[in-house]
Amino acid sequence: MHASHIIERVLTTDLLHPQLVVIAEDGASDSDLDTAEAQMNCRFSHAFRLLLKKWNGINLDVIRIYGVGNVSAGISPIHMNQVLLNPEFPSGSYVIGSDPAGFIYVETPDGKIYTLDHDGGDVEQVAESFDDLFVNVIFGPKAENHFGTDWLTELRERHIIDA
Repeated sequence: MHASHIIERVLTTDLLHPQLVVIAEDGASDSDLDTAEAQMNCRFSHAFRLLLKKWNGINLDVIRIYGVGNVSAGISPIHMNQVLLNPEFPSGSYVIGSDPAGFIYVETPDGKIYTLDHDGGDVEQVAESFDDLFVNVIFGPKAENHFGTDWLTELRERHIIDA
């Protein structure tokens, strides 16, 4: 399952606070994606590109994914949110988003997703891929590990994941 599929499913429920959700009106063009990659000296994963081509950035209350080029109101541009990453991140890693708790989400060239604690600097691999981040970690069975028991219960109550 792709990230966009689970996001579409979640958006049909009352899980997220509507006033805290912003979905870009348009998707990014291949040209905008290519330009952003060149400017940032990286290659976006296929799954990340697919999401940006559908929605050029999203703010889903619990996570913000940055857009490229000219972004819609309420969406942050990816190039404005790059930070100096710890030396342990390989060259070509880039920040894809953040969350309200202060975590920065980083995708490495091999497609793995890490969180970087903006306050303490701790780094943790949270997902095997961009799709895994949404399908299993944020809105799936591994949600408890990152978002807690209450979040997992909310996902189950709304039948986003099986009980």
